[in-house]
Amino acid sequence: EFTVAGNTAACAPFNLGPNVTLVEYPEAVESYLWEYLAADGTTVLAQGTGTTPPAYTIPTDATKVTLRLTAKAKNGCKDAVETID
Repeated sequence: EFTVAGNTAACAPFNLGPNVTLVEYPEAVESYLWEYLAADGTTVLAQGTGTTPPAYTIPTDATKVTLRLTAKAKNGCKDAVETID
């Protein structure tokens, strides 16, 4: 689970990374994978692991990206995926 703060409608270039905050569940989650995806939904523009999302700067006002967070669960539970466009 994550939250987005700040003015995400700001003009480009706009750095998303510092505006995204992870809601941690250390008792349930083993690891986190962050991915910024292009508008096609498959091309990975940037990725990182850990509790801090990678920096990604939206280069133009017309650029659309999806932020996907995959949490790898502990104890055999199903992994969780959250996205925001």
